[in-house]
Amino acid sequence: MSGALVACSGDAGSKAPAAAGPSTVTDNALLEQYGVGIPQEVVNIGMLPYADNMMLSIGMAKNWFEEVGIDVGPQKFASISDEQQIPLTLNGDYDVVAAYGPNMVRNAEGAPSIKVFNFIDVTSGLAILAAPGSGKSSVSDLMGDGMNFEDAVTSVMNDMKGSRFATDDIGAHRSFLDALYGISGFSQGDFGNVAVVDDSQTLLLARGGKLDYAKPIGAVQTAELIEGGWYPVIGLQDLIENLPAGDPRAVSGLGHVGHAADEKWIEENHDTMLRVSSVAYRIVDAVLADIDNGTTDAIDSLVPVIESAASVDTSADALRIVFEDIGPFASFEDQADWWVNVDSPYYYKATYNQQVKAAQDAGVIKNAELDASDFIIADDVYKELVDYKEQYDALLPEAQGLSGDQAKLAELAATQYAHRNYLDAARILQAAVK
Repeated sequence: MSGALVACSGDAGSKAPAAAGPSTVTDNALLEQYGVGIPQEVVNIGMLPYADNMMLSIGMAKNWFEEVGIDVGPQKFASISDEQQIPLTLNGDYDVVAAYGPNMVRNAEGAPSIKVFNFIDVTSGLAILAAPGSGKSSVSDLMGDGMNFEDAVTSVMNDMKGSRFATDDIGAHRSFLDALYGISGFSQGDFGNVAVVDDSQTLLLARGGKLDYAKPIGAVQTAELIEGGWYPVIGLQDLIENLPAGDPRAVSGLGHVGHAADEKWIEENHDTMLRVSSVAYRIVDAVLADIDNGTTDAIDSLVPVIESAASVDTSADALRIVFEDIGPFASFEDQADWWVNVDSPYYYKATYNQQVKAAQDAGVIKNAELDASDFIIADDVYKELVDYKEQYDALLPEAQGLSGDQAKLAELAATQYAHRNYLDAARILQAAVK
């Protein structure tokens, strides 16, 4: 992985499509013989320098993209800045980029052709952290002692009067603070000093003993503070668990990380987009397995990439905190609550239409008709993958007792299925049972 991380600028990519190399798909010659070969394609992928935004690097390190016929360009592990993300996608320098849901709300009107086609995690671990040894009570502490939710929030916030606080200026995060202020009657002016800074400055202030409370942007930085003894006193999860389902004060602070592309690229490379999503879901499975099993098989490969891209020192243990508590991942099956179950408090429109409304009310978005489905198409992508999965499941009884090429095809289909590539699993198994 050494030397693989690329920091890209606006003129770093080439708009001329690169030629794909020879097939990297196992037994693709056999697949082609039966009309179900997986084409080799180049996909230029840019990731943002945050832990969950860099998750595709696990698939790059393990050559999982190659297993579905994708050559990653312009080089593996390419990192781009938030400011570059939209221009580089619109210019065609990158085909697929990491995407943070609340930022896509902000860009929906100015860049309407950019579409989010999957999510992998939800940032529900947004929290205000108290300094080590401060002895401040948390909402969960107070509720455990019998206090009701609103009184607990009020008590925790009142403890912050006159204190030194560092925060950021991201819209969804402001909504989280506004919810806390509204519940408690506290205001930002009640702090003794407020520093609106980026995470590097927050960490410097925290380490220098110049803060009493902090609310970082990045999950890695939050985990780094937690490892240093800082601890959450109130968080978004408290709102989700104690406010009514779908309450805008809770869902307006939620943010998902996934992947986006220009709609023209999606239209011209639809199956490739599904294969990129399959790798993303396979990565989610691997990270969840690490968390469940106490291993670091997947997470280890992410550490040097994050350290280089974000200029931070981190560890597999810190990333475990991120992926288990701060930005938990959702398996393919669990994502039904995001994309299919419209009554779920986690249904994507419950979150993002509320954020759209907040942006409209603030005058950031002028289009009164804008809907989350205008910039998020991941629900349709998810349903399509479910359909391919069901096609495979329906064909499976016919695949028993096969021999020769047909048995090999069924074996290859089963491997793709296990790797969440439901598109090719269904195609290959159909060829096997003909």
